[in-house]
Amino acid sequence: MRDDDWEEVDPEAYLFAHWRQKQEHAETLGPGEDTQDSFLVRWNALLELSPKERIRELAKSRERLDAARQTPSDLSESAKLVVDVTEMAFLVNRTSMGTNKAGHTAEDRALVKETEAIIRSVVEMLAESRLAVTLFQTVQDRSNGHTLRHVVRVFTLMVGFLLSYNQLHSQGLGQKLRKAFSPLRRDAYRRLLPSLADNWMTSDNLVRLPALSVKQIREYALGALLHDVGKIMDLDYFESATNYDRDKTESHPILGCGLFLRTYGTAHEEARYIIGDHHNYLFHPDGYGLTRWERKRGQRVPLAPECSITDTLGVYLGGAALGFLPVEICSLIDVYDALTDPTRTYKKSLTPGQTVPFIETNFVAVGKIDPILFQLFVDYLKSNGLEAMDVGIS
Repeated sequence: MRDDDWEEVDPEAYLFAHWRQKQEHAETLGPGEDTQDSFLVRWNALLELSPKERIRELAKSRERLDAARQTPSDLSESAKLVVDVTEMAFLVNRTSMGTNKAGHTAEDRALVKETEAIIRSVVEMLAESRLAVTLFQTVQDRSNGHTLRHVVRVFTLMVGFLLSYNQLHSQGLGQKLRKAFSPLRRDAYRRLLPSLADNWMTSDNLVRLPALSVKQIREYALGALLHDVGKIMDLDYFESATNYDRDKTESHPILGCGLFLRTYGTAHEEARYIIGDHHNYLFHPDGYGLTRWERKRGQRVPLAPECSITDTLGVYLGGAALGFLPVEICSLIDVYDALTDPTRTYKKSLTPGQTVPFIETNFVAVGKIDPILFQLFVDYLKSNGLEAMDVGIS
């Protein structure tokens, strides 16, 4: 993509785009189509509010979540509330980012504070109970609109997986990975990293997977929540095969990074790179995103990669790793959700049992997704009762 495709976001252009989409929406509805719960209707309702009013609506959602935590309730009701509040957090962020003037305003700071508080509450709720399992079905039933449903599912799946991943460390994750590091798996990493010396071909070096702090989990959850905020200009454009535009598709991570940086500042760089690189695919030729764009512009001169996944952003940005742990987790979950999304219209959705071998063949085997990370994710799906191939760590 050309460098001049990535100009600074113009708030006035966004306001015009919002108006255009609002006018065109009425012309695209089918006879008798109910729009009351559609993404666009809810988004336009927020556009009618002032920035302070939108923050107040978000604060009300956060207060509902906090109140629910003080009063034990049925898991299904708690799951529905998490979905509702997560939707509101994404909608308010998306709307506010698209209409803000340049600069970090008081409303921006309030938005960041409320969003961080919501993420903190959701992470704590999922850590305290089996709520993550109930969320699987709830996000299928209650979310409205393709982008919004997808965002909520990716966010909740990511939080659940991160919490499960941390639990594995108390059960000897490193030892199990070393035991499962067969010659076949070593060959897969040889294809990913053909220049790596043999003595570096160990599971400990290739995929660096330490336990995560609570702060890291919250940061990664923020990136997952807003990973598709760059689709603000074109609602669900990816749902139509006839209108598919590769340049437009590849622009959304960069656009999302710009919007995020303008609103959140530089205090959340790990989340920003989740937004910017969730389609990077370990630098496979089919991937795209922020880091490639930075390299193209000469901002980063990469080193020779010495591992597949690192847990350190600086190592990843310097080029010594093909992937950054939270980026690759979000990327995998993003692919999984796109394939299993029951509402997608351009291709028939797959069941979880069909999706696992599809990802293994079309993403893992060709070097777009890390083999060990994929294995851990399949184990997570199985632990939540979802059908999957029997490829878990023994």
